[in-house]
Amino acid sequence: MSKKSYVGQRMSYDGDLCTTCFLGEVNDRSGAWIGVEWDNPGRGKHNGTHSGKKYFECRNKSSTAGSFIKHSRRADASQSFLDSLRKKYSLAVEGGEPFNQKSISISGKIVEEVGFEKIEKQLSNLSQLRVVLLNGLCIAGLEAQPFLSFDFAQKSVQSIIALDLHIVELDLSKNLLEDFADVVGICYALQQTLKVLTLNLFRPRLKSPFTSPEKLAELFAPFKMHNLRSLSLCANQLSTPDTPVPGLSSSPLSILNLSSNHISSLDFLAMLQATDATSTPTLETLILRSNPITTLDSSKASFSLPSIQTLDLSYTLLPSLQTLDPLPRLFPALKSLLISNTPLTTNNKNNNNNLTSSPAIIARIASLTSLNHSAVTPAVRQNAELAYLNSIASEIVAAPTLEAKDRIRGVMNPRFAELCANYGEPDILSRSTTATEVAVATEEEGGDGKNVFPPRSLGARLLVCNFYMEDKAEAGGMIRRTREVPKTVDIYRLKGIAGRLFGMNPVRFSLVWERDERLGSPDRVDDDEAVAAAVGAADRDERTNNAAAIYNTRSVSLREGSQEIGFYIEDKEACIRVKPTIS
Repeated sequence: MSKKSYVGQRMSYDGDLCTTCFLGEVNDRSGAWIGVEWDNPGRGKHNGTHSGKKYFECRNKSSTAGSFIKHSRRADASQSFLDSLRKKYSLAVEGGEPFNQKSISISGKIVEEVGFEKIEKQLSNLSQLRVVLLNGLCIAGLEAQPFLSFDFAQKSVQSIIALDLHIVELDLSKNLLEDFADVVGICYALQQTLKVLTLNLFRPRLKSPFTSPEKLAELFAPFKMHNLRSLSLCANQLSTPDTPVPGLSSSPLSILNLSSNHISSLDFLAMLQATDATSTPTLETLILRSNPITTLDSSKASFSLPSIQTLDLSYTLLPSLQTLDPLPRLFPALKSLLISNTPLTTNNKNNNNNLTSSPAIIARIASLTSLNHSAVTPAVRQNAELAYLNSIASEIVAAPTLEAKDRIRGVMNPRFAELCANYGEPDILSRSTTATEVAVATEEEGGDGKNVFPPRSLGARLLVCNFYMEDKAEAGGMIRRTREVPKTVDIYRLKGIAGRLFGMNPVRFSLVWERDERLGSPDRVDDDEAVAAAVGAADRDERTNNAAAIYNTRSVSLREGSQEIGFYIEDKEACIRVKPTIS
């Protein structure tokens, strides 16, 4: 145990990392104790409370994140960045002996290693390393102890630069780093080549004299991450990571991973905006999964990141579809959204109708081309938007007051006006109004009673399917069912609908579309006035009866396939026979 222990110190005991939260005596226990919060919340025994007394506060809310450790217990030795790099990759350790001396045995037989000497020699040339994984090696910083002074840090940085390293990908996760100045110093020495930085399970001190933007700028004034493309800061207990990171705003960062933190607001993303008119934002992928985010509203009205195309909000706490409304403003170029395992998706149904969350999300965000790794094709988008528009109409009908109806049209569904412009505003009718009453009302207004719906409305895109199946046991010798379906439904789905209506397996019947087709005749005169003049008004009734003879029922088999029903049927109503197959 180090003689200079302090609150906030990062420690490791038998490979388990922890942060010092308390130093002193504990009731009913003799000697000096250290209260720690483990990185693994299931490692401890309590949350800082012992025998009813609160000794320290754990940042993790688990009831088993804390423990007391005797001050005399020896902790794992810490090491510097360069020491860990040499020990893992260089042969020149401890008199030239290879670092890995452990033999491999299988069923009691020693396995002969062939060719590993060549690999170790290649890795021992540190200047040729491109991918360096130093996770879990008890690295304390630039040196084997936390950041001490600016002069000391500059000397350590120069030692790293002197090695002429060309590291492209660096993993410093699960170490004893406790001051962000150490991380910035290491990146400063590798700034010319470093592209991918992984810094997960990093527990910086909440109050450090070296992590202020002014101090960091003073220490690393020319620091610019010219090549950094990906930055991972997962499981770091970050709540408001709004401290500007030197060099980050000028780096061409394209992927930022902030999963499993304590982030509840998106205001910190304002620091990633372009700082001047000449700079162009490059961040394309933002990962915020497993954060306690309940709202996407930002207090900074002008905040926007037009470069982001992929956003991961899985395992967050977003409660409803309305919380997604700020996304088009915050991320206008958003194409891919991951939002599984959140309250708004696990509830599966929208609060006021039977529309599932996926089509509702697609309809509310016009720019999406992918949702939860599923492609949003033009056909998928059209069906989703039509279903969503229909659900809004149902909500408006059910709303008790005009104020509530206007709120549904506007605040609760911002794309309602846009969707109405694209597809036509749906006829919002009372549930008690029948189609016959509407047709009569239309005739009274001077119409023919047939065009009840506007040409571009949802009603005009529906097909009334009158299904029937012959059954001698039923009255009239047949069973009839009626169902309205969109004309975009394919034959496979239409058979499924018919199967549910008649309680039959779709493989045991076929569908036949029947229509009355008029047969032409060269001797037939279609002009009523000409007929009346030729045969006389007395023969008009006989002609009418004979007219029925020139109509014939035509049957068209609807073969199973992905072809839409609207390809076959252009009318608004169709008679479809359900024909059982002979087994």
